[in-house]
Amino acid sequence: MLDVASDDNATSGRDERSSCPTAPRSLGRARPRLSFSLCRSPKWPAPGRAKASGRQDVIPGGVSGLRQYQVMPVPQRRGGRPVVSPSSSPFLSHMRGVFGTEMVRVVRNPGTEDEESFEVEAHIQGKTGSFDVNTPIFEGDWVELPDPRRGESGVELRYAATATVLRGGPENMHRVKVEWGAASPPPRVAPVRRLSIENLHHEVQQAAGELFADGYYQPAVAEAFKSLEVRVRGMTGSTKSGAPLMGDAFAFQKDDPPIDVAVHDGPSGKDEREGFHAIFRGVMLGIRNPRAHELFAAEDPQQALEYLGLASLLHRRLDAAALKVQGS
Repeated sequence: MLDVASDDNATSGRDERSSCPTAPRSLGRARPRLSFSLCRSPKWPAPGRAKASGRQDVIPGGVSGLRQYQVMPVPQRRGGRPVVSPSSSPFLSHMRGVFGTEMVRVVRNPGTEDEESFEVEAHIQGKTGSFDVNTPIFEGDWVELPDPRRGESGVELRYAATATVLRGGPENMHRVKVEWGAASPPPRVAPVRRLSIENLHHEVQQAAGELFADGYYQPAVAEAFKSLEVRVRGMTGSTKSGAPLMGDAFAFQKDDPPIDVAVHDGPSGKDEREGFHAIFRGVMLGIRNPRAHELFAAEDPQQALEYLGLASLLHRRLDAAALKVQGS
């Protein structure tokens, strides 16, 4: 607050219009003296502070109290997801009126099973972003913000190269400062992230599901490939088993094998028949006939699940062959 006082008050060191001490600066005798108040006039509340009420409050901002801005209401949830930064944040309350803020999404571990995200209010600039001091944003996170260049629903991804908590100065400047940096794009999310017994062919689930769930991985694999053998025997009417059964059932040398798994015509179809002839014979020789304990460790569910996935794939090829017969 800028005061103009007479020389009579110079020795008092106080401003008559307030109870605040002043720092006198004499500019010459018999002239008005300029003095600056060392405390804020009580008629102005501290800048950036709003009354604790549910309504919008118009409050003064800036050191002189000449600028006024309006505190926005508490940001609402969008799409059922929580908004992290409250409107009561001193920093965000100050930034809304002076520079403006926007809603963005912070994404952590994108494209992984641990991916998580939340919406938050922030002040975004070209090289930096500023968040409420309590926002859980860290180095390595990604920030998704609206990008009008890509249309109404367009977004831009920015990488948080650094995230620094700044607590110096007045409370309404306490914030997390994020500097954008270059990083490889987040990995793409695969359509199927996890293979589980529930994703496999129903014949495999029926034959091996309970054994696998109870931790009997070796017997589960053996029963899965046994179900494959039983099904091929039923489709062909053969009494053979193992590799001889598969050799006859998928005899690619014949123009019309008992089980035709080819989905293409011409040379490609011939290659399919020969290839699956080898695969079906191979699983009998390499997986079905050896004892299960020779295949993998008893306590390795991942490897057992991969074997079950192979059995599931072959069952689905048998489904395709059965549909081919029905359609002819």
